[in-house]
Amino acid sequence: MNSPTSLFCGSSCRKIYEGLQGMLGVKNNLQDGLSWTLLQRTEQPFGSYEYNNVQINSKIALACLIMNECFLSTIDLHTRANITQCIVYNRG
Repeated sequence: MNSPTSLFCGSSCRKIYEGLQGMLGVKNNLQDGLSWTLLQRTEQPFGSYEYNNVQINSKIALACLIMNECFLSTIDLHTRANITQCIVYNRG
């Protein structure tokens, strides 16, 4: 089960994963001096954080605050889940 190939439903899913992995941490410039970067949040035991992980998790938390401000913390009526947080943190 630890083999990366067993994590995918097929070759197309594996290609998507590999494409996204290649985009991690790459700055993509947009118009008007804006940019976006695909980040991956990592969960590590307390006390074992590296500077890079702290920096990434801080950026994701800031993105969540900005998204909440822009979209007024949209709450799902059935689950009471914050949809913005679910999207930013990729929660199911």
